[in-house]
Amino acid sequence: MDDQHDGIVPARAPVLYYDAPTMPAGDDFSSLFELLTIGAYRTDAQSRQFRANRAMVRIFGFESEAEMLAHPRSRMQGWYADPNRRQAFRDLLEAQGSVRDFVSEMRRHDTGEAFWISENAHLVRDAEGRVLYHEGTVEDITERKRAAESLQLTLDNAGRGIVRLDAAGRIVLYNRHFQELLDIPEDWLAGEPAMVDIIRKQKQRGDFGPDNQLLYDKGFSVETAGSIRHMLDGARTYLRRTLTGKAIEVTTQPLPDGGVVRTYSDVTEYVNVQEALARKSQDLQITLDSMAQGICTMNAAGRAIMSNRRYGELLGFSEELMASQPTMEQLVRLQIDRGDFGEDFKFVDAVARGYVAEGDKVPAIQGPEVYMRKTTDGRTLEVLTRPLPDGGVVRTFTDMTAYVRAQETLAEKEAQLSTLIDNIPDWVWLQDAKGVYLLSNPAYQRHHGFTGDEVRGKTPELLFGPEVGARYRASDEQAMQATEPLVYEDARRDAATGEMQYFELVKVGMRDEKGRAIGMLGIARDITSRKAAEAALIAARDAAEAGERAKAEFLANMSHEIRTPMNAVIGMSDLLLDSPMTPQQREFAETIRTSGDALLTLINDILDFSKIESGHLALEHVPFELADCVEGALDLSSGAAAAKGLDLLYWIDDEVPRAIVGDAARLRQVFVNLISNAVKFTQQGEVVVTLSRREGPEGQPLLHTSVRDTGIGIPADRMNRLFQVFSQVDASTTRKFGGTGLGLAICRRLVTLMGGRIWVESRAGEGADFQFELPCITAPGRPNRYVSRRPANLAARRLLIVDDNAANRHILTLQTRRWGMQSQAAASGAQALEWIDAGQPFDAAILDVQMPDMDGYTLAAELRQRPATARLPLLVLTSVGAVPAQPGLQLAQTLSKPIKSQTLFEALSGLFATTPPPVAPTAAPAADTRPRLAHEIPLHLLLAEDNVMNQRVAALLLNGLGYELQTVGDGQAALDAVAAANARGEPLDVLFLDVQMPVLDGLAAARQLCALYPSPVDRPWIVAMTANAMQGDREQCLAAGMDDYLSKPIRAQAVSEALRRAAAGLASRRGS
Repeated sequence: MDDQHDGIVPARAPVLYYDAPTMPAGDDFSSLFELLTIGAYRTDAQSRQFRANRAMVRIFGFESEAEMLAHPRSRMQGWYADPNRRQAFRDLLEAQGSVRDFVSEMRRHDTGEAFWISENAHLVRDAEGRVLYHEGTVEDITERKRAAESLQLTLDNAGRGIVRLDAAGRIVLYNRHFQELLDIPEDWLAGEPAMVDIIRKQKQRGDFGPDNQLLYDKGFSVETAGSIRHMLDGARTYLRRTLTGKAIEVTTQPLPDGGVVRTYSDVTEYVNVQEALARKSQDLQITLDSMAQGICTMNAAGRAIMSNRRYGELLGFSEELMASQPTMEQLVRLQIDRGDFGEDFKFVDAVARGYVAEGDKVPAIQGPEVYMRKTTDGRTLEVLTRPLPDGGVVRTFTDMTAYVRAQETLAEKEAQLSTLIDNIPDWVWLQDAKGVYLLSNPAYQRHHGFTGDEVRGKTPELLFGPEVGARYRASDEQAMQATEPLVYEDARRDAATGEMQYFELVKVGMRDEKGRAIGMLGIARDITSRKAAEAALIAARDAAEAGERAKAEFLANMSHEIRTPMNAVIGMSDLLLDSPMTPQQREFAETIRTSGDALLTLINDILDFSKIESGHLALEHVPFELADCVEGALDLSSGAAAAKGLDLLYWIDDEVPRAIVGDAARLRQVFVNLISNAVKFTQQGEVVVTLSRREGPEGQPLLHTSVRDTGIGIPADRMNRLFQVFSQVDASTTRKFGGTGLGLAICRRLVTLMGGRIWVESRAGEGADFQFELPCITAPGRPNRYVSRRPANLAARRLLIVDDNAANRHILTLQTRRWGMQSQAAASGAQALEWIDAGQPFDAAILDVQMPDMDGYTLAAELRQRPATARLPLLVLTSVGAVPAQPGLQLAQTLSKPIKSQTLFEALSGLFATTPPPVAPTAAPAADTRPRLAHEIPLHLLLAEDNVMNQRVAALLLNGLGYELQTVGDGQAALDAVAAANARGEPLDVLFLDVQMPVLDGLAAARQLCALYPSPVDRPWIVAMTANAMQGDREQCLAAGMDDYLSKPIRAQAVSEALRRAAAGLASRRGS
């Protein structure tokens, strides 16, 4: 229907033209035109001619065609509820050439009543394609629209989503539940979209989840569920979830026209209930499957409707079989065919054998309630049947194999125990809480002369009489009250032989679960033979101890006897070396001295080893400074190291406590042995001692020590010789280096006594690394002397270290940085001068004297020639006995190797003190000041010594110190000399007493002297002189009243120190 005359023709009465050539007319057309029940119209291309039938006129509420055309509201856009609707129709007709089913809401011209029409139109063209006219139909679809709305209302309230697809899969009808359930936007449903496109958009939005996991029917993919073939090919139903968690049942029902109706039902509640039931069923199955018993539920018809995994395992049924819910007949028949019940059903208890044999013919609820059966693999099962209210039964199958075997084992053990009790020679008996005998073994019966029946049911008083029985009952009651076994011995004289018999008795009280005494078990045995053996052992032990004492005394005597002449040999050689001699004479004297020292070392090693082996060596547990212990050991080897040009270094890690608890002397002895060995077997290079802290297997702190050298090393096949007594790597080692082979054996035993272990790592030609670990017990209240102190005068000071030895450079760098210094180490003098010439500033320098190419003194001279370092404080490191520095180097201090941490600390601190110390001149060799000691400390001296040679040595030694020495030959003579001196008014100041002398030994003389002169002021200072070296000698001397102790052979230095102690002690006594 056209509207050109409404928009183009002027607003006056419309004119109807009829042009036969362009608008065909005639009775045939007119009758057909008017017979149509729907509105029909035709108009030319210019809209000057218009024709409408009666149905058209009637639809728009006019009486005639003329009235319709003449009406003022004949402008057709005025008849549309939406004025723009008409223009949309024209645009669509011009664009497409035809329009189908164009639905619009209209208004009647007379009443304004709304109604709905559906329009169809098409353009008619001539042969050249020019538009001649267009024609169309208008159908009043108001009733159909109302019916559709009623249908839509009905569908919208249907309670489920409904969508109708045509044969092409397009959506032609849907309700709001469909849209709401699937959360489909309105624009997705515009223009009759294809359902395939809707599903594709859902997939893109993620409605089906990753990997289609929201589709319950895993046989369908999203593409399958959304394909036209799937949607239109027969009736189908599947479940899916929405992103909001709803469960949707999708049902497809085909229609005769090739389309389908799909319904979407919200079955969330139902599915959730089903899933909950499934979970509960699964949980129940998991619970059942976790049980140790096999369980099977049979319904009243004898079908296995439920079972657990253990049931199938015990009876050998597969999961597939049990999932099929077999009948009892099937299960029994399967077991019979497999032979599970054994020949003649021998694996089943007699009480159930007939029932099982007929199990495929009787109802499941019949049969015994409980019976036992075995399986072909040797297990024993207990079968328990319980009825259910619905007529079925629950059967449990419990594996009783372990229990049955335990019962069998218990019976076997009981039989074995009975056999044991009946056959052991010990007497065994059992009484109840009242003392009545319940059991006794044959040995008990034989010993007491009773039979088992005579003992059983009696009390001790009835068996042994009132007196003995009362004694037995008292110990029985004591045992029943005790929480531990009562063990004691008893003795009696044998009436027949008169000999004593000894017995050991053990009585154990027995209690119930509430702790009440219920009886007593007694065991007794004859120990007469054991007592005799113990007596023999005691006698043997006493004899052995006597032998050990004799050995100790022998060693003490031998020590004294050997040390006495050694005192003369070493003393005379010392004195000889202090006198003028020719070079050859000095060589002879030094050989005597060296040989004497070697012999003395051997004696000391043998005595130490003997003390350890005999158990007479007791360790101290006192606090001591670990650094002092190490440094003291290093001092003893520094001379030998310097003579060989070796660097002797040590480092104590920051984690190591500076003070520990232990035996400092014995630990120093281990250090000395290991360090001296390292120096002995190293011709060039270094010996480095490192102490660190480690953790033991249980977290306990350990002191780990390493003594590493660059010496000859140890072949792998000779390692087993180490740490053995009188053993070295090979004979050539002994010939070349000497030694007894006792040092490492002593080290091993000392370390073991201290609770540690010692070992070595080495290769031939690559040096050795001796290591040991000891428990590290930190001494309480002892601060770390070096780490905890960072003095301000050292902080940030720039220090130059020059040393060709990498290890020494590393240690010096760590030590000085520990105190806050900025240390920089050079490997040669040339490198140090390069740094200086490059302008690097330093506040001080440490120079090693012994370096290749340019030694430390040469480097110091070079530094003094440079303006930047002319006044630089210099510390030089030298070895013992090294050539002194040339004058003019202005050295701040000379330190001897090995460098002690405290010494280095004090030296550096002194350089940067508020008042700096003056630059020290080059040190000159110190003159021998020993002869001036008598002038410094004038004393009257007396020596009591029975050996003439020792008298001579002592006299010469003390004469060398400037003293006159009075000598006597025994202790009594010493007492007389003291008394005579007192009588003359010239009391003695110091009395040297040899311990072992005839007439009156030194210990007895000291005691008598103390008794004669109770006040220390009235008696001389007593110094013990002994060649003994056994443990306790010093303590014995001090306990006898002596004031000091010297061990032979005596040395000038030791005597000088003893005299200084004597002078201090006398001054304290006399108040002067």
